[in-house]
Amino acid sequence: PHLSIRIPNFWYEIHGTLRDSQPFALHGVAPPGIPATLIGQNGKFANSITLAYCDVEDVFLERVKDGKYLHKGEWHRCNLRSEIIKVKNSESQECLCRSTCHGPLLEGQVLGKHEDFKTAMLEQVKKEEDEEVFIAYAAIALRPKSLSALSLWKILRTDSFAKFDAALSHLSRSFSLN
Repeated sequence: PHLSIRIPNFWYEIHGTLRDSQPFALHGVAPPGIPATLIGQNGKFANSITLAYCDVEDVFLERVKDGKYLHKGEWHRCNLRSEIIKVKNSESQECLCRSTCHGPLLEGQVLGKHEDFKTAMLEQVKKEEDEEVFIAYAAIALRPKSLSALSLWKILRTDSFAKFDAALSHLSRSFSLN
């Protein structure tokens, strides 16, 4: 991969085994939150990725107040969903995730604290005293009709080039390493 070593690291090692009607194991690496290996192997097939230099994602600065976000001059209620994160040898954790029409909100102020450019952008947003500014992440792979997750699942289970090629036909239109 083209990314430099940093802390926290972009790539995390994954080793998983699935025992269902078609058992398989996988081993490789992926960014956090991706339920599959982007560089790895399943015992029968190996896969990797490369840079595509295409526009597959955008970020939006969202003004948020009392569970609503401002869009085209009107306040809309954020979509809210609960995710349960299972933690090995510990209690599961509940995570409340908010999203707008543009995509999930990246919660917390971490994004604005570490990079001068992002901090400068946040300072340019005209907001009221009782509003917060969050970044909404919009990616082709997150669109409701995206077949990215299905494609990754099929790639992980492939045992032939023909199956790999068929699975890749959907993924290549919606997923890119940038």
